[in-house]
This record gives sequence, C-alpha cells and structure tokens, in this order.
Amino acid sequence: MSSLGEGVEIFSFPQSNQNSDFERFDSHPLFRRRYIISTPVVRRVFMILIERVKYRRTGCYLYGTPRTGKTRCANAMEVLLQKSFPKLFILSFDADRCSTKSVFVSRMLDSFGLIHPKRSTVSESMNLILAHIVTQIAERCGDQFLMIIDEMQFLSENEYIQLLSLHNRLDRLGISMTTVGFAQPEINDQRTGLFATNSHQLIARFLAEPIAFIGCDGPDTLRDILRCYDNDLVYPVDTKCSYTKYFVPTAFDSGFRLEKFVELLWGIFETVLRPARRDIPMEHLTRTIESILIRSHNLDSESYQLEGEFVTRCVIDSGLEEFTRLFINGTND
Repeated sequence: MSSLGEGVEIFSFPQSNQNSDFERFDSHPLFRRRYIISTPVVRRVFMILIERVKYRRTGCYLYGTPRTGKTRCANAMEVLLQKSFPKLFILSFDADRCSTKSVFVSRMLDSFGLIHPKRSTVSESMNLILAHIVTQIAERCGDQFLMIIDEMQFLSENEYIQLLSLHNRLDRLGISMTTVGFAQPEINDQRTGLFATNSHQLIARFLAEPIAFIGCDGPDTLRDILRCYDNDLVYPVDTKCSYTKYFVPTAFDSGFRLEKFVELLWGIFETVLRPARRDIPMEHLTRTIESILIRSHNLDSESYQLEGEFVTRCVIDSGLEEFTRLFINGTND
C-alpha cells in the first residue's frame, strides 16, 4: 500500500512514559492519515478508470454524499493509475466556485504549479496550460492526458466550455484527454440542466457516465476493510508488520484481529447512523479505526479484546454522531 504526503493529523493519544512511542507513531501513515485502503469501492473505481484510460474514453464522474471518501479515493487513483500507466500524464484539480473565466483559469494555473504571467489574457493563460501539458507528455514519451477533478459540481457551463476547448486543442495535437470527476450528488441536477439547454457536447465529454459512490454499506464490506488493517496495510514498508500488529503487537501475536469484532463495530455504527443512512461514511469509519488502534496501544496484552463502551467512544469521537444529526436536518430541510 502507498504512503501519501507529509501532513499530520492530531488524535486523542494516551499518555506514555516513553517519548520514543510518540516519535515512532508520529511517522506512521495511520497517524498521519496518509494511506490507501483497498476497499471494494476503491477497487471498483480503479477497474472502471483502468478501462476508461486503456480505451481512451473521454470522461466519467463519480458522485456521492459528503464524507464517503471521494477525495481520498481521487488521491489514490492518481497514485495507482500513474503506476499502471507510466506514460500517462495526470493532473489533479480542485474545483471551486468561480465568478469569471479568468479566475477559473488562474486557479487551474495554481493547481498545475504554473506562474501567473502578469496582465495575461485568458487565452494566453490557456496557451500556457496547453504548453505545460504537451511538454509533460513529451517527457514521458506518451500521448495521453488524464485530468482528475475533485468537487466537480462547482464547475459552471462556461468552465466546461473552457475544458472542452482544451480537450479539442489537445486532440488536434494527437493527445487523448480523459476527465474523471468526483462530486456531490447535486452534479446530477447540473447534468439535467445541461440536457435542458441542449449542451450535449459537454455532457458527452465530461458527464456521460455517472457512477454512484458509496461508503461502507454492510458488514461484509466492513470485514473487508478491517482485514486491510489486519493483513494488507504494513509499516515499515517491505515488512510483514500490519497496522494492527504495529499498535498492539502482544495482542496480535495472541490472535487479536480487528476482523473478529466486525459484528460489534457494525452494530454500534448502525445504532449511530439510524435512521439517517445505511452506509458508513469512510471519513468517520477510518477515523474510528485509527482511534481504536492508537488508543489500544497502552492497553496491549495477551488477553486484550475490544469492548462496546470503548468502541462507542471511538465512534463518537470520529464525529459520526454529529454528522448524522446534520445529515438528518439537511434531509428534512
């Protein structure tokens, strides 16, 4: 599994008499929240995008409610697709509400790490973006460009037109462009609106294939995720030390596995979620598991087991209860 970035996430961490414990855990991908979980959804999305890139499809988008893990999935896809297609040039872009074409293009320049030319026009800035893409593809000896857009629902019709222009110009240079979007469900209303204005070319290029994105939707999926922590995710890299073993080594050697507590965890998650939704948002699920492992470290023993009160505390501290309450209020509104 891949370790991503250098950001640090703060957790409620038990006090330890040994300062070396904190230093050791501080470098762990779980503590920093920089790791990829091979969930069924991530695997499904990866296979879909493999096909889109392999057959040079123009674009698709994935939509789902907040906290389902879309952004982390988008980051994972960038890493995994680059490994699968070394000649592919990939750029990630975080969409935002933009008031003018110049602001949109300016933010694209920022995302691509390009310097804003002084007093440049929109056309000149787009030429700079085009030249950057062409140069990067030439360095890879390839002819294919993938743009991953997070929060795609923020794009307006005018911004889609800008992307369409970029797509067409690349096509004339013999470069295929594929666009993959990650968005909130309101993008489907936007798609309907584009149908109403007969903007079929924009839909065909960027919104032709809507794919639903959900969180953890049942005990079987949860078990699959817990197995990742027990077996597949390892640290340090190139060792057999799973994340679970890293934090509770004594219990792990005595048979402790997160997977064994799938019914306990699912029951608690389901109680907190009811009646708002069925699936567990991945943001809160991963925070819960991270909290369980970190807090379990100082409780590590041969007989260590998870208990309901302890797990409930970790679920609540993940923010799931408050998010569920907001979700219900938002639905009722």
